[in-house]
Amino acid sequence: MPGGPPLFDGLLVQLQVDVRLRVVAGLEADLNLAATLASIPGGQVADRFGNVRVLALGVAAFLVAYLGFGLVGSTDVEVR
Repeated sequence: MPGGPPLFDGLLVQLQVDVRLRVVAGLEADLNLAATLASIPGGQVADRFGNVRVLALGVAAFLVAYLGFGLVGSTDVEVR
């Protein structure tokens, strides 16, 4: 929170940025791990039912999910 000596304000801002970067890097690593773990069974399903069908099913699932996000509306969440 700004309001202290300028040096401490700068250090606090840098600390907040470092923490946010670590969180983003962790989320990206989690996403890559999930994609890696899903690729083998996803490939097996594509081999069995066809690439186009599996791709179309995936696109439809994303469409339904994003439509659901849009219909939920906003929530009052305080971000610190």
